[in-house]
Amino acid sequence: STIRFTFPGRRAAGDMPPCDVFWYDGGMRPRTPDELIAENKQMPERGVMYVGDEGKIIADLSNANPRVLPDARMREVTDSIELPDVEIVDTDDEWIRAFRGGKPSRGSFQNAQHVAEAICLGNIAIRLNTRLEWDNRNMRITNIPSANQYLRRDEYRKGWEL
Repeated sequence: STIRFTFPGRRAAGDMPPCDVFWYDGGMRPRTPDELIAENKQMPERGVMYVGDEGKIIADLSNANPRVLPDARMREVTDSIELPDVEIVDTDDEWIRAFRGGKPSRGSFQNAQHVAEAICLGNIAIRLNTRLEWDNRNMRITNIPSANQYLRRDEYRKGWEL
């Protein structure tokens, strides 16, 4: 599937402009950027691609190993900035550390809640095969009221016990 999420400008997040986010899965992939084609390179199997007014960046799924396209632009950018040292931690190790009282993992609910919300809405849109309009403040789908039934359950199964 390919899902397009359209986000309005967000003042509360530092005056961020409107943007579109495209989600691809099930073998669907974005078109290979011309910059990679010109360098006879392929898109990674999994990852992210940011497309902005001044260029493109591709990275691994966890945003590791970012590359500015084309390679000449990458050299220009890396020569002009000082990159911080970033500790690369295995996702499982990070998760276990968080359970043991360390800092929250990058996948904590605080960090992932907005992405999870968007992806859940994308799944509902796929299920209904239609476009959805979301009222974030009231946590409701506004253009198809019957779709709200998929947002929550009245009854959940019993949780796990240790």
